[in-house]
Amino acid sequence: MSETPRKRVRLLRFVPLRKNALRGFCDIELPNGMRIFGCPVLASRGRAWATFPGRPQLDRAGHQVQIDGKGQFAKIMEWNRRDLSDAFSEVLVALVREQYPDALTDPEEAEAPVS
Repeated sequence: MSETPRKRVRLLRFVPLRKNALRGFCDIELPNGMRIFGCPVLASRGRAWATFPGRPQLDRAGHQVQIDGKGQFAKIMEWNRRDLSDAFSEVLVALVREQYPDALTDPEEAEAPVS
C-alpha cells in the first residue's frame, strides 16, 4: 500500500500591501483543515517573516495605541514554542515567494544598479 502524500499548508490568497515592513496579508489552510485569515507577511533588511494576525490595541477612548507612530497590536493566538513559530513563518514566506516572487523584495534593492 502506498503512502499518502504529506499534506501541507496551502496559500489560499495573498493581498499585497506595502507599509513600512508590511508586504501584505495571506489567508492559509493548515493540514488539519483550519483556515487562518489575514496573516501579516513582513520584510525588512533582507529578512522576511510571517505571523498570526492580531487585533489592534485600543485606548480608553477606542483609538489604536501608537508607539513611535506605529499602531500596536495584541496577540490573539501564538505557538507555544519558538521553533514552531519559526517553521510556520518559513512555510508562509516560502509559499508567498513561490506564487508572488516580487512580493517580498524591497523596491530599493530591486532597482539597485549593477556595476
